[in-house]
Amino acid sequence: MTRIAVVGGGRIGEALIAGLRKSGTEQSDIVVIEAVEPRASELAKKYCILSTSLDIGCEGADVIVVAVKPGDVPAVVDRIGDAISDSVHESIVVSLAAGVPTSVLENKLSAGSPVVRVMPNTAMLVGQGVSAVCKGRYARDEHLEKVVKVMESVGAVVVVDESKMDAVTAVSGSGPAYFFLLAEAMVDAAVEQGLPRDVALRLATGTALGEEEEV
Repeated sequence: MTRIAVVGGGRIGEALIAGLRKSGTEQSDIVVIEAVEPRASELAKKYCILSTSLDIGCEGADVIVVAVKPGDVPAVVDRIGDAISDSVHESIVVSLAAGVPTSVLENKLSAGSPVVRVMPNTAMLVGQGVSAVCKGRYARDEHLEKVVKVMESVGAVVVVDESKMDAVTAVSGSGPAYFFLLAEAMVDAAVEQGLPRDVALRLATGTALGEEEEV
């Protein structure tokens, strides 16, 4: 049993919660921490999970996933550090933010805190993401394995060194935008050939899906 706290209830945070619930994670093992109360209530009701404050949500969590905008990560992790600094329970702090190195998180947490960095992509919104994960200075293999299992709930996962994360961001993080451009061009070309736009869109998206291949 792994207790998971998701900090941030935006599209990425919700995608992870949805994936975890679909993969069989018990509702009692997931908590969402979202500052906007209507959104917090919406997620709690939709997925039958607890919505609470950061201090309460992080207490006793095995994995704390930071799913906020990159610019908000330092301040949020600073608060997480305060919340778990006196805890005897070891929590793995996971960042889903692009461009934020593990050292930034480690500097906000107690010495020796395990940190794992994840670069997901927007395909996780439909459970078909490809996420790259790397461990920080104090994270051990078992920490990494636990995070990999969490991220597998929304797609495939690869393990890389942190020095390769910028390349990952360029390929899989930004890559979906290029596929969108390609699909749009295919649709426009089909419409020029006389196909209705809704039919062209269905053909283009079906072609993009193709045959599922294991990563």
